[in-house]
Parts: sequence; C-alpha cells; structure tokens
Amino acid sequence: MIKELTQEQKDAMPRYVDKWIGIGTSTERLNYDRTVEIVNDYQTQILGREKVPVLIVDNPIEAWVCCCLFDLDTQATPNNVVEKMHRFFDGNPDGHDMPKPQMPYQTGSFFASLFSFYNYFIEQFGYAKLGINKKLASKYEIWERTSELGMIYPLDNCVIVSEKPTVIHLNENRVLHKDGAPALEYAGRGNFKLYYLNGVKVPE
Repeated sequence: MIKELTQEQKDAMPRYVDKWIGIGTSTERLNYDRTVEIVNDYQTQILGREKVPVLIVDNPIEAWVCCCLFDLDTQATPNNVVEKMHRFFDGNPDGHDMPKPQMPYQTGSFFASLFSFYNYFIEQFGYAKLGINKKLASKYEIWERTSELGMIYPLDNCVIVSEKPTVIHLNENRVLHKDGAPALEYAGRGNFKLYYLNGVKVPE
C-alpha cells in the first residue's frame, strides 16, 4: 500500500496539472487516420466490438443529431447520416422531433482531469507497484489515448467523434472566462457557444 508521497513526488504535481490542462483545453484539429486508429483500439479492446466506420463531425450537437437520426430515419446509414444531419439544420424538412442532447459517457479530452490522476500515479510509481497487470495496463493506455479526441459516441453501426472546441478561454485561475465573447465555442452547426465569467455560466 502507498501511504505517503515523497517531497519530490509532491513537487512533480504542478507538471501534471499543466500537462493535462493543456490536453483538456487543446483546440487542435483531429487527424482522421489517428482518430480511426484510437477508435478502432477502443472498440475492439475496451468495448469488445468489431470495427465499424468512424465519422468526424464539428461539434457534439452535430454528433447527437447524427446519433438520433439512426433511430428517427430508417434510411440513415453511415454513408449518408452527415448529409441528413445538415438537412436537419437546414430547416428540418423531414420533420424529425429531435430528443434533448445528452453527453456521451466517453468525452475524450474533457476526461483530462480524470486521466491526470491516473497518469500521475502510473508514472510516479509504475504499474507493478500499483498492482496493475499488463492486460489492464494495455487497456488503460488505449483509454488514455481517447484524450486526443473530442466526444465519442460508439454506436453499433459506426462511431461518431466530435472535433474539439475551436475556442477555449480560461482566466488566471484556470476556469472558463471571457468578457464579451464565448469562453468556449465549436465550429459547425447548432451555434455551439458557451459564455462564462470567472467560471460562472452566464447568458450571451
């Protein structure tokens, strides 16, 4: 059992804070091939599923609409669901009653705070001292790599991945903050903009 940290280990903590805040607030665009590689490992090794097509959309609202269209539109397929998503935002001519958006259980870079905890202890103590065997270590590393992506919606017939935000503003206390503009913003459809002042969500 690990009962205490050395001073050196305590002194290392700010480095992990900086590292994972950087990952959690990254606005870097996704590389398709890398995204497919990460998602395929996640599908097969974590979820125990077969590989299915991977679609990347601009934001979580677009991802949610695509997910729902597979239930709402019998003609929706991985090949046309993005086109149908744009039809929904272009006036919804098909009259779909879209359910209220929900977060996926796999949120990519937004899991940074959780990964920072595991990453710190793994690097400071090693898998063996933590009682983590090779199989579990391999699964953890696959899971941690999802932090390179945006939100992940693993459906049976495809996996829909959201891009990361295009804008994230933090104040000196590292909470969302921007006076007079969105503190967090995504590209794409749905006008996904969030306004915060010193960590408090406010109206536009």
